Amino acid sequence: VVFTDLAFLNVGCCFDPLGDLTRVTLQHMTFTNVFSFFTNDLNNLGAFRTEDAYLNDTLTFDDIVGRGFSIGGVRIGQRHHRLSMSNLDLDAQKQACDNFCEVIHVSGTTQLSTDSDWLALNPGGGHILDTAELQGAYYFSSSPNYPNNLFANADGYADESNVRGALLKNVYSHDNTDAAFDCKSKARVCNDCVAKFSKEDVKEWAEDAVWNNLETDSPVKQIGTGGIGHISIFGSGTPPYPVKPTFNNLKVRDTLNTKAALVLMHGSAAGAVHEPVFDTYDIVLPVGTVALDDSAAPNSLSPHFNPPLPTIDLAVNYRDGFTTGRFANGTTAGTAIADLAVTGSGSAGAVLELIAAGGLTLDGTVLKLAATLDADAMPYNGFTVRATSPEGLA
Repeated sequence: VVFTDLAFLNVGCCFDPLGDLTRVTLQHMTFTNVFSFFTNDLNNLGAFRTEDAYLNDTLTFDDIVGRGFSIGGVRIGQRHHRLSMSNLDLDAQKQACDNFCEVIHVSGTTQLSTDSDWLALNPGGGHILDTAELQGAYYFSSSPNYPNNLFANADGYADESNVRGALLKNVYSHDNTDAAFDCKSKARVCNDCVAKFSKEDVKEWAEDAVWNNLETDSPVKQIGTGGIGHISIFGSGTPPYPVKPTFNNLKVRDTLNTKAALVLMHGSAAGAVHEPVFDTYDIVLPVGTVALDDSAAPNSLSPHFNPPLPTIDLAVNYRDGFTTGRFANGTTAGTAIADLAVTGSGSAGAVLELIAAGGLTLDGTVLKLAATLDADAMPYNGFTVRATSPEGLA
């Protein structure tokens, strides 16, 4: 069955199928201000359905344009076999909803294809998402903690752990309150994708995903809690399984100067060592960026960069007569108390910044008192200095 050249305006679900779908095509359609374009996702259809109740066999979406939806553009649940989505332009436009929006969500269980024609398109045998722009997924809640003190879950593209063998290519996802891509599926390949201006550009949960020519830019928190990161590593299980995705030819920028971490570890990842691989990269980050943030899951991150990521270390060497926190009352302004030394492979051309002055000034690599020490006024109360490599790594 082929549905073609349809337009939907101000409706609930454009397509809310019951039962098996076999060789169904939806093409050349527009929709505006709807609950969802296509939904057979269990999360939104009631508990009476089970995960494998129905089969989507050779289900095709092509040339679909959507503006304004509150729960999802395309939400696939149940078993699926030869699912193809192409030429999608979907913008949720930050519509309010009673849960959270995902522009595209693939859950259920993948029935991998062995058909030679399908495998020529996707050697992994799973679903295909080819050429799409996904944006505007926003989180709303009636909670008194909204908008800033809760997790604002809403993604551009998301898939779940029972999904296998997916191929994503030429997908641009941006301006979502959680992730541009939130991926748990196994044996997935993502080619030529772009992730921008979401809280976390890529949330990766899988141990074997491959990203080729990924571009990320300026993760930014619009609402809600949690850190921001270009590549965020998660784990699940007790202990979690090791997450070991590969990123080939990664391009990273921060045009909005958000200073998001290059790689951000989450607490759910604690208990295993995660080893993302970055094989060739083009990384330009603003001064002050923390490259690897594993504060939520210490000792859980062991990334492999080829070539090695520049390192930078900063040491404070106090001058004779001065020790940490012990300066004589009356020491005059301008007195040099310590020298800063920057080492590591990224130290050439490093920029030094006095972040928290604590009554000090920075003159080149020398720390000096900004004012004469007065026991009553106490102008000296500690300091923070940051060294940043020309690549932006602090």
